[in-house]
Amino acid sequence: MRERNIPTGVKSIAILHFVAGVLGFIFGLLVLAGFSVLQNAVLTRSGQLLLGIIAMVFWSFYFLVGIGLWKAMKWARISAIILVCFGILLAIISFIQGLGAINLVGLIINAVIGPYLIFSQKVKETFLV
Repeated sequence: MRERNIPTGVKSIAILHFVAGVLGFIFGLLVLAGFSVLQNAVLTRSGQLLLGIIAMVFWSFYFLVGIGLWKAMKWARISAIILVCFGILLAIISFIQGLGAINLVGLIINAVIGPYLIFSQKVKETFLV
């Protein structure tokens, strides 16, 4: 098996997934512990548990995608592209609802990552199996 030369951009995106995955998982743990995370939202304890578990599963997957990107696994590139599309959609919806300029930052980051993973020839060659 030959060694793949993984582009620095892909490694950077993998690190971003690692960090986001860990922080999101901690967010899920805090929700499970009973911390209120949504302003003006009234969640029952079971609703809070469900939200915490969903967050932990989602962000664990995010972390796993980071591992897959680091190892140049084809499924990880496809998953990352889907997550980018999801992130762009959520950022636009949140921004329209007036939930802060931080969503604009997320939109910009995803708008850079998506085309890079989709159109970069180096990335395409790296993830060929």
